[in-house]
Amino acid sequence: MSNTRSRLGRRPIAITALVILAAIVGVFIGRAFGGDGRSPMLVSTPPSTPSAQTAAPEQARRDAATEAKANLHATTCTTVRIIAGQPRTPYSQYASTLAKLISDPALNGGNGWRAFPDSDTSGTSQNLKNLGVPENRRCTLALAQLNVVVDVQNGRGDFTGGAVEGLSLVGQIYYDVLQLIVPADSSIHSADDLCGKTVESGLLDSGTHQIATVLFRQITRVKGAGCVVRPVTGNRITEALQKLHSTGADHADAVLWAAGAPTMAVQEYNDSYQKIKFVPLDDWQSAIQRDWYSQYLDVGANVFTRAAIEPGDYNLIPSQPTATLAVPNGIVASRYADPALVEFAAWMMDEHSAEFKATLWATHQAQAQARRLGFATPGSFIATNICRYVPLHPAAERYYTHALGYPTGCPAPTP
Repeated sequence: MSNTRSRLGRRPIAITALVILAAIVGVFIGRAFGGDGRSPMLVSTPPSTPSAQTAAPEQARRDAATEAKANLHATTCTTVRIIAGQPRTPYSQYASTLAKLISDPALNGGNGWRAFPDSDTSGTSQNLKNLGVPENRRCTLALAQLNVVVDVQNGRGDFTGGAVEGLSLVGQIYYDVLQLIVPADSSIHSADDLCGKTVESGLLDSGTHQIATVLFRQITRVKGAGCVVRPVTGNRITEALQKLHSTGADHADAVLWAAGAPTMAVQEYNDSYQKIKFVPLDDWQSAIQRDWYSQYLDVGANVFTRAAIEPGDYNLIPSQPTATLAVPNGIVASRYADPALVEFAAWMMDEHSAEFKATLWATHQAQAQARRLGFATPGSFIATNICRYVPLHPAAERYYTHALGYPTGCPAPTP
């Protein structure tokens, strides 16, 4: 009898606790995905990576490098292709740096690797499609926006074409910054002003095009069906920028571009043709995150983070930053890629990260980037939770685990 009374006495307490927990969850979901979709409640600041939490002993790094060196002559590759994207963009610059490191006999142990960058593709989606071609799987690496890698791996989102199976992550390089570019005297001051405007939005198989599709869809959802953004696709960034000062039927009111800042082609346009300004996009973080949730039912993914375009990036006047969004980019390989090549790439991304930074930024720009986002480490994507959807290549995981003490595996998606 006393046991029965005790259980009955605890039942109201348990019910009350469940009610409180449900209320808390309800508030969270309402803030993250309610309202007009532009609430800043869902803030995705890049979490600290394992290397930031605990510095890896230098001896562990040396041991991992020694192991990578020992595996160099087990390679089955001679020619290595690094698929980049458009010329005069950060991806082509990154690829050139990686090709130089891979081809260096002093680093590759004289195993005969000859690497070359392929900077004649549309961008991320095409790069990843190329990785799915059987003859490209073994000795090819690709640069890509990592959110698009998830779409391509699963054949979902705004990726056009069937799923590309067998993709794996090698490591993160940095972030692609979402840049909405307009003439300096433009009347467009926010994404709300894009209603009825023509916007150059990248090549069809590019990461820019995919994120533009998401952004424009969310603008129409928030502003109403009467707000139609007119996207134009099919032009490389150099061609798209020319449309800003065109007086013909091909005139564009804005150009959307997702890439590292600065981008050489954008800088040259600002210096040689007409002055530009950037339109803030940070208010649209929650809306874009909602789109991700609609595809993957995951509120825990930390993919779209806040960033800023600094005046120093493009020598802009007036000198004030533009708040925007960013997504991680990195190196991707097929799961069938040569393990020695993948392990070497992971090693280079870790030990020679300064060369990748110097490829894109001058010293003062690098310092500004470090203050805004923190330099990515090769394993920073672990914090973004992208590894929930696309696995880390076993050879890269081996290096990171030994050298940096990164945890193996990845937590399951948060429903």
